[in-house]
Amino acid sequence: MWKLKRFNHYHQIIVKQWLTAAIFLLFAAIFRVVMLWQYGSSELIVSHSDDLLNAFWMGMRFDLKTAAIFLALFQLVAFFTLLVPFLNINALLNRLFTPFATLFFLFLTALSIGNHFYFGFYQSPINALVFGLVEDDTRSVLKTIWSDYPVVWGLGCLLILTALQVYFLKGLTNSLKRFNQWHPSFPVMLIYIPLSLFLTALAGRGTVGTFPLRDLDMAVSTNTFINQLIPNGAQSLFLAWTEREMNQISNDVNVGLTSRGFDSALAAGQVLGIKANSEGELYQSLYQRTPIQPAIEKNPPHVVFALMESMGRHLLHYHGEGNDLMGRLAPHAQSDLLLMNFTSSQHGTHPSLEALLLNSPVTPLTQSRYGYQSYRSAAAKPYKDAGYKTVFLTAGPATWRSLDTALPRQYFDRVLSKTDILRRFPEAGTSTWGVDDDYMFRYASELLAEAEAKGEKLFLFMLSITNHPPYQVGSGYQPKPINLLKFGARVIDDRIMAENILKTYQYANDSLGGFIDRVKANPALAQKTLIAASGDHNTRTFFNYEGDNELHLKYGVPFYFYLPKAYQGNAILDANRFGSHWDIFPTLYQHSLSSAEYLALGQDLITPPKNGLQASSIANISYVLTAAGAATNSPQPQYYHWDRQAEHLSASPVPPAEESTDLVQAVNQARARMALFDWQIRVQALKHPAAQ
Repeated sequence: MWKLKRFNHYHQIIVKQWLTAAIFLLFAAIFRVVMLWQYGSSELIVSHSDDLLNAFWMGMRFDLKTAAIFLALFQLVAFFTLLVPFLNINALLNRLFTPFATLFFLFLTALSIGNHFYFGFYQSPINALVFGLVEDDTRSVLKTIWSDYPVVWGLGCLLILTALQVYFLKGLTNSLKRFNQWHPSFPVMLIYIPLSLFLTALAGRGTVGTFPLRDLDMAVSTNTFINQLIPNGAQSLFLAWTEREMNQISNDVNVGLTSRGFDSALAAGQVLGIKANSEGELYQSLYQRTPIQPAIEKNPPHVVFALMESMGRHLLHYHGEGNDLMGRLAPHAQSDLLLMNFTSSQHGTHPSLEALLLNSPVTPLTQSRYGYQSYRSAAAKPYKDAGYKTVFLTAGPATWRSLDTALPRQYFDRVLSKTDILRRFPEAGTSTWGVDDDYMFRYASELLAEAEAKGEKLFLFMLSITNHPPYQVGSGYQPKPINLLKFGARVIDDRIMAENILKTYQYANDSLGGFIDRVKANPALAQKTLIAASGDHNTRTFFNYEGDNELHLKYGVPFYFYLPKAYQGNAILDANRFGSHWDIFPTLYQHSLSSAEYLALGQDLITPPKNGLQASSIANISYVLTAAGAATNSPQPQYYHWDRQAEHLSASPVPPAEESTDLVQAVNQARARMALFDWQIRVQALKHPAAQ
């Protein structure tokens, strides 16, 4: 009799387990519908109805996998108590299942709500950037979340949805009570128990095929947004963790090569026309020297680069009369070089910062144990070696991401921050993340003037912060006219936030423009100061991007470059040139340093491209943009051609027979370049023999 009672309790747990899974599947599907409704469009639903059905089906399979993995723990405990006679706790486990299910619903619903709002900001399900919550200035992040998102409303929804799910579970459990008192024979028990375990394991695996259900199965459509509907919050968090782990330094220096489809570094080098007989020879060949330039040796310029928070290219398309998005930057964008066919190196501030400062697609590097060494590929090293005073200036705190301790190891003489700016300008306005951008640029103007007066050569790297949630313009700034009607139906529903985004975007650009004004107005600086600027990533929240035909806008940032005539040489200032962050410092080196060693995987953006390579790519997003089109899903790419009239990429991938030879070649070269960027930083971090 006691065995039958224990079995009945086990049976009741199994019934509750599957009811819990079914309820979770229902609510996860509802979250997908809400995401589709808020971030999708009616045109998408009509044109991709079959793909959406496939996405919801695949999403349900992943939901079942998630539920099975979580609930299997409880089932396994119940199973083992059946095997051990003196562990007669099945009745207790049966009573504890509802509290356990409550926690299950609470946790997964919280992740689903978080995933929904995360998508609204990052245009992506939860990804590796989410770990910035603890690695970043956590207090500032939480303040931003509190001010910009309906936290109380979200918590209310979390509690209500959790209560609803528990209510459904209790109701269904009570309605099935008559099935709980089952009196099977012993042989039936012997079949039922392993069968219940097998079904849970099968659900957790997700398929009976060779491989378990995995992220590769999420590619059910050529439309990126539809594929992004598939993972639930828990699955997205898991994928974010695996992405983060993949970017950590392992003992295998070739992991980035193999993930991009190359058997070895030599194979990637061959694609770029690099001839080498060994890895050591290849590594050394990645470093080249700028030409010997007597004019530069005689009159070395100051070099300034500004990494602008959220300076995306898409908003610039709407700049014009009555909708001023550039402020004082506008005339300089007209007279100097402004590249729009440009992408960031990563899709987050710190990842892009590390990519620029270290030439590293692996991140976070400076916050790991590998951040305690100096890197040959560091951007400041050629300037430090040439006798420059190297300064990093941020409008935020120097302790953010340990910049104050990490950057001196990467050849910066000084790391200046909001503390230094406030000491010089006590009247400066402040926000959640630091001081207003305009005061950072005023301080930069004084640093330049001071260096010039002392006869020093200055390399200055700046990081702005104002154009960031909670989107507050600098104190005392009077915004110039903006017009939301210019954006048509694309503008977000929250009109107040939309206006604030445009105003802070304008303010940041205006502050940069004011800095350039001061440099050009100073006769001693105007003809010997190189100024470059780009966004750390695209402007978030303002636009929704549904398809791959807008990837150039989703990941696009502008690149501004002021190059005095004395340093132009035979430069070709082509505004249609394609490039990315990876090309910025190779360009600066070529026009500011004589016979200086540097990592030469990037291109000089104002001379003809080597090997015909003219492409931009993001390190950990399988996307390449070229003059011939674009590609996704490297190393097995889908290709898109330009629709020149609409200035968009083709809505769907082109058939293999229509793939452009130039596009395929450019994509392969960009893939090889990113593979070697990854390889060379791992070789340095691990002190591999190739780097010796």
